[in-house]
Amino acid sequence: MREALAALSARGLVEIKRGAKGGAFVLAPDPKRMARDMAHLLVATSEKGARRTLIDARVWVQRAVLMEATPHVAAGVLDGMTGAIAAQRSETGAAFVAADRDFHRFLASAAQNRTMGLISDAVVIATQDAVGMQNFTALNRHRVAATNDRIRAGVAAGDTDAAIRAVEDLAAFLAQKQSEARGDKETA
Repeated sequence: MREALAALSARGLVEIKRGAKGGAFVLAPDPKRMARDMAHLLVATSEKGARRTLIDARVWVQRAVLMEATPHVAAGVLDGMTGAIAAQRSETGAAFVAADRDFHRFLASAAQNRTMGLISDAVVIATQDAVGMQNFTALNRHRVAATNDRIRAGVAAGDTDAAIRAVEDLAAFLAQKQSEARGDKETA
């Protein structure tokens, strides 16, 4: 029992307090940790040979996010998205990936739906891992940032269709990078 509680505590699921008022207490779930765990599950269970499974899921989720977010986006969210794009343009490796994740988190926050945000975060993390985004070249990073800027511009203009087209363009690019990362001869 002690080992099980220690394992749950290490995962951030319970807090163990000692003393007269001690015990094991269930903690509120951490959305970022949940998204990371979901992303690992998505990657682990994605069908072998189905190159675009995760990317297709990402497009599907991000379309829904954009339909909800575009009519409700606030200036602060747009500012956050702009800041994340600026960071993408100046960062490399893990910092670039984090800035990309921040961009999509700001976007999902505008949808004002925590569940949708969690699912969006999970598919973004999963596809970032699947395409090897941490190893993108400067040219690839620039393309991602430019496409995210198109998404932001569509949202800012209230043009959901333009933002969705940019998401679809990003998905096609990510599918190409995923194919390259796997060493496939044909692109997805």
